[in-house]
Amino acid sequence: MSVSAESSGVSVASLPSAAHGRAIEAGLHELWRQADAGEAGGALVRAASLTLIVPVLPGQTTDDLVNCIDRITLVHPCRAILVVFDESVAEPNALLSSHYRRPSNEEAGRYWEEIRIVSPARGVHQAMSAASTVVLPGLPVQTWWPGVVSFDGDLYNRVAEVSDRVLLDSTRFREPRDSLVALAGAIDVAHESVAFGDLSWARLTPWRVMTAELFDAPADQDMLDSIERVVVEYSRSAGANESVQALLYVGWLASRLGWEPRAALEEAPGNWRFWLVDGVRPVEVRIIRNDRAPAPDVKPTPGLRSVVVEAAEDDRRASYAVERTGNGDEARSVKRENPQLEHRTDLPNHSDVDVLQDELGGFTTDRIFVDSLHVVVGLFAEGRR
Repeated sequence: MSVSAESSGVSVASLPSAAHGRAIEAGLHELWRQADAGEAGGALVRAASLTLIVPVLPGQTTDDLVNCIDRITLVHPCRAILVVFDESVAEPNALLSSHYRRPSNEEAGRYWEEIRIVSPARGVHQAMSAASTVVLPGLPVQTWWPGVVSFDGDLYNRVAEVSDRVLLDSTRFREPRDSLVALAGAIDVAHESVAFGDLSWARLTPWRVMTAELFDAPADQDMLDSIERVVVEYSRSAGANESVQALLYVGWLASRLGWEPRAALEEAPGNWRFWLVDGVRPVEVRIIRNDRAPAPDVKPTPGLRSVVVEAAEDDRRASYAVERTGNGDEARSVKRENPQLEHRTDLPNHSDVDVLQDELGGFTTDRIFVDSLHVVVGLFAEGRR
């Protein structure tokens, strides 16, 4: 067993183990005995509210994920099971770690267990079998999937079997059109036996709230049936595909207003034009990628950049806009009509840890998310490309 005390105030004790349930449980018992005896940070109280499973695919940095989990345990104390796929190992093995952060003026002390099961891809069944036997009994099992998901793969199928809820990030999808269709299919097949959450959808919450607030007044609610055009701009980051957020936003707006998809055109990679109908009234929607700097020395913030909704009824015309401003941490909502109304608010760029701390408190699939996803599937249905 190895014990280290990091400068951040975290004591970590590690112990290798065979990759099967009895050996892992015995090793965890030994780590707890050592910690409780004061050999790895002093006597402490152990608590957990869930088991967190994290699949780690080749190319992902395990240390970064462990740092995220350590911050997550501030809100959700847990047992974390990392299933790491590494072709350099011959057979599955496990490394067990206890993380103890001493109390400080800013944070309470906490203890959490890490089970790292390392396996070649061909050992996926043995690795997931071991993981399934060491989940904490009587507590929810949530999976945070930080990378690309193959919904037809053995790993996903085994994860779905053992999880109560799967949290993924659809901005990690390499090809959003096919992957969103696959996600919608996976949710339908699960029949609510497994719940789903999407970090990308969660990041849309302030944009949906600000859009809805523009139509709070009765006179503006009347214009909801008279929307003619919507333009959504987004910025993309390296290693992610924020066009998914734009698509989900359009899906949300269309699902809430009862619009039906009719035609679609990809004008350029990541740029789409859609035609929908509100009853018999046509609605045009454009999604535009815009990576230009919003101001000198200000980098664009990945994700939605602006939304403009244009409506007309008889002689009345109105434009409603939400746009990211400042250094990317503020938003401006504008109703462009006489008189023009404007409102500014904070728009924090939440990290994965921030979003996960919120999302891990949930237990069900957001039905509005599912409705929005089905609209996106309809936008790309065969014959509308």
